[in-house]
Amino acid sequence: MTTPIASDGQWPVAVVENAAGREPAISVQVKPGSRRISLRDILGCLDDAVLLLLVVLLFPLVILLIGTPVALFVRLLIEIAQRL
Repeated sequence: MTTPIASDGQWPVAVVENAAGREPAISVQVKPGSRRISLRDILGCLDDAVLLLLVVLLFPLVILLIGTPVALFVRLLIEIAQRL
């Protein structure tokens, strides 16, 4: 059973009986569009954006740091093989 607290019906409250059936419990139902964005949500999104930017910028650097010595070693082996 849902009854509004205020006359405009902004805060509907549902009275629910617990499992034992002795005391009623009150649960508040918030409207779907009334969620406020908290500072924690903003900082979480900012943290995710910074980490994504670091991954995007550092991925090519890691490829160069690992790939360059491997390419130079393969080139050295090819040069040695051609002289034999």
